[in-house]
Formats: sequence, structure tokens, C-alpha cells
Amino acid sequence: MQRIIHTFILMALSIAGAQGQSVDELVRRAVLKYSEKDYHAAASDIDEAVQMKKGENDERAWHIRGFVYKDIYKEEGKNRDSEAREVAVFSLMRSATLDEDGMLKDNNYGALEVMAALYYNDASDIIEERKPEEFPKAEKFFGKYKDIVSFMYPDSSLREKDILMKLALATAHRKIYESDREENAEHYNISNQYYTEVLEIDPDNWPALYSVAVAHYNKGAYNLERLPEMEIHDVIKTEGESIRSIQSALPFMSRAYEVNPERIEAVKGLKYIHFNLHDMEKHEYFDKKLEEMEKEQDK
Repeated sequence: MQRIIHTFILMALSIAGAQGQSVDELVRRAVLKYSEKDYHAAASDIDEAVQMKKGENDERAWHIRGFVYKDIYKEEGKNRDSEAREVAVFSLMRSATLDEDGMLKDNNYGALEVMAALYYNDASDIIEERKPEEFPKAEKFFGKYKDIVSFMYPDSSLREKDILMKLALATAHRKIYESDREENAEHYNISNQYYTEVLEIDPDNWPALYSVAVAHYNKGAYNLERLPEMEIHDVIKTEGESIRSIQSALPFMSRAYEVNPERIEAVKGLKYIHFNLHDMEKHEYFDKKLEEMEKEQDK
């Protein structure tokens, strides 16, 4: 902290020679108030400085503003909805864009990396909490994370992060659905849509292939279990829908097996899918294979 304050003081002195007394005075006051941890007062002064003609294109003033608002955000308890966080990120990016000689790059990028990680963590935490009304916010925060990373490292690939986030959202919706299949029926399709998006990015993604297969199979199996409770006129319809759902699981589970035949979960899945589809030859094949794999695991 002391090093940053000292740097800010040097910046304020530099700005004085380059831009004139009014901007210089505002920056000096902002740095002083920042050093006293009076962040909101510092923000008022530095906001005025960057709004002035001689301050609007000064990378040092924007840099200071980024750190002032970053600490306001921290002071707010890292509130997910903090406007200060967005101001901090914007200011640091603005400073980095104006910083042609790269003198502030390490400090700007270091702070931006922290802010990117916080956006990513907030998105992950929201998904883990499984409050569907908050999921749009999780996607917004993930978008902020990607914006920052892409700004700092334009050539970087965020493909794997995209996949991880979509898998997390798919899993969250699936678990919400499974917690009450009747009440939360819409989350079944939402979950599968995220898995589909993952497979559009990576057609051989094993977690997505397996999870879609399990989702279709479980839906069919759940409905089959409910048959004894149904009126006779509903049995035939539900049984047909259940078999179609289990049939839908087969190509995904088969592909998961092709992608990684060593995963025992896919072998077990194929064993039960073929059993429910009355393909006893394939059921027995995968049953035998499963026994062999389990014996190998026990060695």
C-alpha cells in the first residue's frame, strides 16, 4: 500500500509539470485523501480531474482513479453489484490504453487480473448457489471476466473457460430439475441446451456427452418408475415417452464411450440403456465388460 501511495505522489508531481495547476491540485488532493483512506472524497477529486480536458487523456490520472475505486469496492465488502468495481475496471483499462510507453502496465494489469478473477469467482459462486433468478448475473460477470482477459491478452483463447462455465450452468439447472422434476420441469431443457452449446464448441467433450445421456436416461427411468401410480389411459403414453427418452440417451452415451472407452461410467450407462431398450445382446456385452473393468479396478 505504501508503495502505491508513493507512486501516486510521484504521478501527481509529474502531472503538475505536464498539465497545469488545476488538474495537478485535484490529483494531489485525491492522492492525499486516498492515503488517509478517505476513498469517496478521493473519488470526487479524481473524477473531476479526468473530466477536465487536460485530464481526460492522462493515463496517470485514470490509473489513480482505478485504484481509488478498486478500494471503494473493497470497502463495500466486494459487493457483487458494486458500481465502484465497474468504474475501477473501466479506469484501469482506460489508463492501460493511454499508457503508450508501458510505464504503468504492470500495475494496471496486476489490478485488472485481480478484478477479472473476482468477476469469475462471483459467477462461479452464483451458479453454485443454484438460485436461477441470479444466473443471468453470473453470465454477465463471466462476460466481464472475458472482456478483461481479452483486453489484456487479445490472442488468448477462452474456449476452455467458456466450456467450464457452460458445464457449470448445465449442471446447476440439472440439479434444480432433479430436486423437483414436476415443479422445475423447464430446467431440464435449459440444462440440455447448455450441454448442446458445449458440444458445439467441442463435439468430443466427454462430460457433456455423458451428462446429456444421463439426463435423457434418468428422465425416461423416472417416468417408468411412476407407471404403477398412473391411470391406465396414461400408462401407454408415458411408457412410450420414457422409451423415446432412453433411446435419445443412446447416441450420446455411445459417443462418450467412443471418446473414452476406459471410463467405467459410460460402460455402465450403456449396460442399462440397452437393458431398457431390450437389446439383450448388447446389454450382456457391456455387462461382461463392466465386470472385467471392476475386477481390474479391484486389483
